[in-house]
Amino acid sequence: MDETYRTPEFFAWEIETQQRDKEVVYAEDLFVEKEECGNKATQAFKTPEAIFKINYDHHQVKKRKQVDIPKQTKRSWFFLDKIKSFLKVKSIFSCIDAAESNNEFAEVDYVEDIYQCYKLTENSTIAKPGYMEETQKEIDAKMRARLVDWLIEVHTEFKYTTETLYLTIQIVDRYLSTNSVSQWLLTLVGISALRIASKYEENQVMIRGISIDDYVCISKYYYSRKEIIAMEKLILQKLEWRLTVPTPYVFLVSYIKAAAAVSDMEKMEDMAFFLAELGLIHYELILRYSPSMLAASSVFAARCTLKIIPFWNKTLEQHTGFSVSQILDCAKLLVHFHSMAVENNLRGVCTKYSCTAHGAVALLPPAETLLASF
Repeated sequence: MDETYRTPEFFAWEIETQQRDKEVVYAEDLFVEKEECGNKATQAFKTPEAIFKINYDHHQVKKRKQVDIPKQTKRSWFFLDKIKSFLKVKSIFSCIDAAESNNEFAEVDYVEDIYQCYKLTENSTIAKPGYMEETQKEIDAKMRARLVDWLIEVHTEFKYTTETLYLTIQIVDRYLSTNSVSQWLLTLVGISALRIASKYEENQVMIRGISIDDYVCISKYYYSRKEIIAMEKLILQKLEWRLTVPTPYVFLVSYIKAAAAVSDMEKMEDMAFFLAELGLIHYELILRYSPSMLAASSVFAARCTLKIIPFWNKTLEQHTGFSVSQILDCAKLLVHFHSMAVENNLRGVCTKYSCTAHGAVALLPPAETLLASF
């Protein structure tokens, strides 16, 4: 008797017959005769349930008719221009991120799509403009400014990443725009927002290194562990747990790359972040301008302060999507805040950027070209 065995590969196997048709069966249901040691035996397997017939004609390539290519229309030229513009922007992103092409965590292939998504969603994820006048009854913009400056000081003390700070301020504003709080609860909101942001942005080592007792201590024991945890839960419920939002930080990182190499790139970066954090402190600016515009204005004002010529170039304009005329007003405000930082007693941000670790950029004179026209 014939011995049969099942083939090991799981792919479709074609069996040629004397007819013009082919029967295709799966390998797990295929029977193949095999002779071994002169003995033949047949083992029964289940009958294939599905058999597909493929005609030989299916493998023949039909001769196609020649089709005349239509002439270019105005509409087709319009889309061609769009494609050229898209490829031009694509090349800009590829150029500034070329250094990280071998870094699998950089996701260079998706950078452009990510930032397009940021631009589309940034206005829908910020706090409601005018919330201080409409929602809050006991606190005002000055109290918020003192809170943010103090949070910058605490953030520096805890040595958290920059992303944590920007997300903290975003959480604070979004919560305050929907809930009226008392003066006594304002600091609790800030502490709880910082703790939420740290859990989202920091690594496990940093989170475990700073316990909730450290937050109780930093508040001078005004708030207990239970009160901080309860406020965290309340904030997350009000925000519907939506923490993945574009902040000025994500745009700053990209725009600083687009600024290209200058003689002192680190100082320009420190100056841009210093001006951006001054913007975070002032309520009238953070809600008036989008995160991307604040980031672009910070880079422009930083270049003006450090007298980097040109102050703005084609690469920055194409990468940010903003011209000088669009960011000029915001940049003037940032430079004005720089000139008034000491007078406004902004100890947290001024102390942070007066040290050598950040190039002591807070001690540099503000941009005269922008102050003169303020």
